Amino acid sequence: MEDDTGEKSSFIVGLIENRAKEVGVAAFDLRSASFDLSQYIETSSSYQNTKTLLNFYDPMVIIVTPAKTAPDGMVGVSELVDRFCSSTTKVIMARGCFDDTRGAALVKSLAANEPSALGLDSYSKQYYLCLAAAAATIKWIEAEKGLIITNHSLSVTFNGSFGHMNIDATSVRNLEIIEPMHSSLWGSSNKKRSLFHMLKTTRTVGGTRLLRANLLQPLKDVETINARLDCLDELMGNEQLFFGLSQALRKFPKETDKVLCHFCFKQKKVTNGVMASDSSRKSQILISSIVVLKRALDALPLLSKVLKDANCYLLKNIYKSICENEKFATMRKRSGKSTFLQQVCLVVILAQIGCYVPARFATLRVVDRIFTRMGTMDSVESNSSTFMTEMKEMAFILQNASHRSLIVVDELGRATSSSDGFAIAWSCCEHLLALRAYTIFATHMENLSELATIYPNVKIVHFDVEIMNKRMDFKFQLKDGPRHVAHYGLMLAEVAGLPSLVMECAKSITSKITQGEVKRMEVNFEQHHDLQMAYRVAQRLVCLKYSNQDGDSILEALQNLKGSCMLGGL
Repeated sequence: MEDDTGEKSSFIVGLIENRAKEVGVAAFDLRSASFDLSQYIETSSSYQNTKTLLNFYDPMVIIVTPAKTAPDGMVGVSELVDRFCSSTTKVIMARGCFDDTRGAALVKSLAANEPSALGLDSYSKQYYLCLAAAAATIKWIEAEKGLIITNHSLSVTFNGSFGHMNIDATSVRNLEIIEPMHSSLWGSSNKKRSLFHMLKTTRTVGGTRLLRANLLQPLKDVETINARLDCLDELMGNEQLFFGLSQALRKFPKETDKVLCHFCFKQKKVTNGVMASDSSRKSQILISSIVVLKRALDALPLLSKVLKDANCYLLKNIYKSICENEKFATMRKRSGKSTFLQQVCLVVILAQIGCYVPARFATLRVVDRIFTRMGTMDSVESNSSTFMTEMKEMAFILQNASHRSLIVVDELGRATSSSDGFAIAWSCCEHLLALRAYTIFATHMENLSELATIYPNVKIVHFDVEIMNKRMDFKFQLKDGPRHVAHYGLMLAEVAGLPSLVMECAKSITSKITQGEVKRMEVNFEQHHDLQMAYRVAQRLVCLKYSNQDGDSILEALQNLKGSCMLGGL
């Protein structure tokens, strides 16, 4: 169950799959009385989509069928739970408990929404797996918790995660969104904090849960994102509103949502003997709940007063839906490249939850998924070498990425031979270029910069480094163009103390290889220079077309663009 900080989950999750690789998920939140139903085709034999949802819900109990219906080539959801959620309680229920007809009837009777609003009449056949999971989940909750769910009390959503950006479990870990990496090894003395802990200045338990949910599933709807930014602008520009709202939220007891949720459940009938022995405890709970609700109701006038003169849509909507509503019972590597790659992803996540980003000005496009391939380590659990782990992660990205995805790759192909690694990295880059996915690819393979001489939509940047007396001074500044540090690896090897004879031989071999590469890049540059110029001009013209600058500024930008073209460089 959830603790007082609101960070731990109180979800009960039901899982079922069929032989067509479809998975149905029903997630019941005991604390907020919400029910999320999702059904999708599992595109990965390692169940990456299912892992993403389980990582989001972080359930206390997972209900599955006996391990007999796994599709060919897949381990099955029961085995997945054992491997991926070993610390979570797994419950196996008979296949007959996963009854989609019963599930549809239960959802219709328990949902606060109208069936037409849920789309249940039209899509009950389409959602049959998640409805089957819903039947088993409700059956277990009523049996194990001794509760009966009140009719028309649940907030039910279908496909809750698919209107949001999808961040797989590996990327959540790599980007340190919820927990810093290796926190279990470093212990509580570790000063490094995750994005979630950096932003967690919430005033309520519900706010903490909502922050975590937003970071794991950022928005894709531009209108909603802009509405949040408008709200943020008003709060940052109006100190009286900001501090007044903060003070008003402090007045609400942290147990408020837990107490309200009690109205969604009622106890099953019990014998007189049990009732007599338990009546005192129940009376105390009832009195405490009434006190909590009284304090929450007393806090509403202050919240109403603070929000009354708000201008932005979100705050006005809160004021109208809560403060003006009298039916309160219905409330519901050393240069910094790895850090830079993390920063890009975290900035996008912040933007898509409607938060400010650390920049004077930023233009970001909305992405549907974030994929990361970072770090080099083997996987003993799955019997995979470092190289095999890299390839599995990259295969998942290439199979699931779309032109709206953000892909971050921190080194690829370094755990195999240089020729094979380079070939794989090059071909993966070309595939992503054809896909038109926005990709940031960090590498030490300088030969990959040759892609920029062939493809106009490739841009090369580097982290600045100065070399003085065979020592490297990292500036941690990102600059345009390639930065060729002659024999970077050889310099480090020499500092490490390799024998001079070995170093002389290595330098001779490197010199011969480099001469051929330079000649090839010069030929490519001559062949593709005109195409690259046309692409960059078109790119700048599109930016100016959608710019909010005034006419004089745009005219000046066009003149500068014309001058750059005449000089032969952009």
